[in-house]
Amino acid sequence: MRIRRRADRSGESDSGGLLARARVVAEHTPPERDRVVDLLRSTSLAVVVLGHLLMAVVIWRAGTPHVENLLGALPAAQLVTWVLQVMPLFFLAGACSNAISWERARSRGIGWSTWFYNRLTRLVRPLIAYLGVWILMVISAGQFLQPKLLAPLAALSTQLLWFLGVYVVVIALTPWLGGNAARAPWRAPAVMLAVSAGIDAMRFSTGVEAFGLASFVVVWAMAAQLGLAIRRAAPSRYALAAIVVGGLAINGLLVTAGPYPVSLVGLPGAGISNMSPPTVVLAVHCWILTALAGLLWNRLDRLTRRPAVWNATVMLGGISMTLYLWHLTALVGVIAAEHALGWNRSLALGSGWFWLETALHMFATLCVAWILVSVFAPLEHRGFSWLGAPRSGRESMSFGVLSVVPCALGFLVLAATGLAGVPFGRVTSYDRFPLTPGLGLSLLAVGVWLARSAASQAPRPVGQAHVTQHAPIPVGILSCGRGNSL
Repeated sequence: MRIRRRADRSGESDSGGLLARARVVAEHTPPERDRVVDLLRSTSLAVVVLGHLLMAVVIWRAGTPHVENLLGALPAAQLVTWVLQVMPLFFLAGACSNAISWERARSRGIGWSTWFYNRLTRLVRPLIAYLGVWILMVISAGQFLQPKLLAPLAALSTQLLWFLGVYVVVIALTPWLGGNAARAPWRAPAVMLAVSAGIDAMRFSTGVEAFGLASFVVVWAMAAQLGLAIRRAAPSRYALAAIVVGGLAINGLLVTAGPYPVSLVGLPGAGISNMSPPTVVLAVHCWILTALAGLLWNRLDRLTRRPAVWNATVMLGGISMTLYLWHLTALVGVIAAEHALGWNRSLALGSGWFWLETALHMFATLCVAWILVSVFAPLEHRGFSWLGAPRSGRESMSFGVLSVVPCALGFLVLAATGLAGVPFGRVTSYDRFPLTPGLGLSLLAVGVWLARSAASQAPRPVGQAHVTQHAPIPVGILSCGRGNSL
């Protein structure tokens, strides 16, 4: 208990507190912990954030902001996305985290519905403050901003929530993914890769884009399944090297002879995106990154034994969801300030000054993002009374399963609509289905309520002091890898 009390005093909601809490957690990490999982999880989201800040270029036309992508202006740089597209590593690490958490919960007699609700609340807690602030901002800004200025900002506010919609499904599938990994580690991901190719074939041959929706689950569940396979099967270095070389050759053929673009991220105006919905090119990329992670695992483990590296990993792990949610808000604020000052870095595009201005722009955005993270990161780990302990008694498996669909759909609807006209003032049509921000919020609320209703209160087990003492420290959702708490 000494660790808990010292950690609670070690920092408030400021940057010094975040660093101090990270050091406390890092110093008391159980020796059996698989630190590489934490490293992959933290750094993958950090790379995603840096990629967004680097690639996003806002062009003002007639006083209206238009979000463009740097890769659209520099097509030769699109190959860089084969390095920067690291989201599969997050699903790899997340699968390892979820699997060990589920195994530990099951050994304690905790059922799936209760376990799923506990995992879900970790995603929802930081989202409550984020959506609350943005809804107030959109409603307030609507009083004095023209719709043409407000609409792109309101759309940007929830764009990244697609990831949470998919990840909720991957969490729910953890027992099934774990069973596949135990029986035949590589069979399931191989089948999923074939299904991904089949979905692309149907989508391109029929022109029905709705087929692509299935790829969101298939490809990202495959990335999670690969994460479990790489840890369970321990393939040889020769096999992993063959996957890397073969995967690169396949993707090279697909983008040169097939209909697929080179970029592994979506570009404005592009007819086909490898990212949304995920194509077989991205699916093959998941195999490549998994094999690379397997090849480098031991070296990465030695790297995490360095105190500086592990401290940074712990700190990033503790603020990862907050940083992911708020970094575009920081970007919007910096771009608005730059425009007010008459500085537009897009005007220097193609000149030698552009990269200097980009460096200054990214530094300013990261400073603002750090301020936002310092304020909101504690909410990522603090409970809300109505989101806290579920009902006592017996859990309901049926309610738990039912909760997955509205939760996932709620995130995806919000990602598609943005917050313009919240709650029901603006309709976005997707394949003739009318979607509104209010619909997304309602689905999410129903899903969380169903998940909470399905869960039961589980007593905290004894004999896990060295692990459970880390739980209240608001730095590091240290639930990845071996030796971690539920």
